[in-house]
Amino acid sequence: MRAPWPGFNIFGGWNATIPFARLSFFSEGLRLGSSIRFLPFRALMPVWEARYDELTEVSAIGPIPLMNWGVRFRVASDEWIVFWTLRRSKVLQEVAARGVTVNTKPVRFRYFHPGR
Repeated sequence: MRAPWPGFNIFGGWNATIPFARLSFFSEGLRLGSSIRFLPFRALMPVWEARYDELTEVSAIGPIPLMNWGVRFRVASDEWIVFWTLRRSKVLQEVAARGVTVNTKPVRFRYFHPGR
């Protein structure tokens, strides 16, 4: 089942703005990628996927002035992504409903080391 959540994400320092990013949930995992079907843009925006059993961290991110709604996903290889959305609590609920432990208390976002 696919449940898209439009938002804004950071791929290791690379940014995309609303509504260019999409979070999709599937039975075995999730995917973050472009919501734009225009080929040149899709080529610039990578796809990030993880199975639920691979996720080592799912945390609310904040506070950040004007952007207080992030969710950071991290896997065992320390690869991570921050997904920005106005529906952060809904995203966290969806992930928790799939058996993944989530941290709903916002952790500090570090501009120069956002993966930490």
